[in-house]
Amino acid sequence: GEDWHSDHSFQPWPASFSFLRATGTMTPVGTNNTQFAHCIEAWKDLSPTLKKICLDLKVSHSARKAYGTPDQGGHKKNSLVAMQGTDGMKPADKPLLPDQFHPVVINIPETGEEALFVSTTFTNGIVGMTDEEGNAFIKMLQNLMTQEQYLFEVSHEPHQVTMWDNRQLIHRGLVNDASSRRIIQRVSVSTGSRPTAVNGELFKEGDEKERR
Repeated sequence: GEDWHSDHSFQPWPASFSFLRATGTMTPVGTNNTQFAHCIEAWKDLSPTLKKICLDLKVSHSARKAYGTPDQGGHKKNSLVAMQGTDGMKPADKPLLPDQFHPVVINIPETGEEALFVSTTFTNGIVGMTDEEGNAFIKMLQNLMTQEQYLFEVSHEPHQVTMWDNRQLIHRGLVNDASSRRIIQRVSVSTGSRPTAVNGELFKEGDEKERR
């Protein structure tokens, strides 16, 4: 996708790790790179006041904007439209998953590090805020997360494999050379657990974790 996101964050058990495998059919090295933003470092640099606010927030993650039809809230040029316009990719013939509530700030269990877990592609509201307030807050956080000091890019050479942790990074595909064909393969895997809130009291027993 050309917009910032963390793979499959709209699922109950989001993708923990993703792999991109470049094939022998690629555009020139240095074109159509993948850009990443470091969500751990961005979280570290937030002010204490903003951190305190974020720790108490649950965000709604949804596939609607990226994979939904217009009447489901899908964008006019989203991934669904792109797949419908190709011969090789077909959208799944099944309903969208219910929206999932995840923490704005998550803990990486293996390291104990903390990271922001939002993106404008798959997050569409904050619990307790109006849609306008929530989306503005999410956009503000993403703007902070994608400042130049947190960014890096990966160039894809033929047969190169790139792996990353979706809990620590958001990413987007850069499109600057559409003159030739590129075939690149992706697979994502999950550890099979919901994102862990840094604030241990954010989700209480019986709290709603999804909505249709």
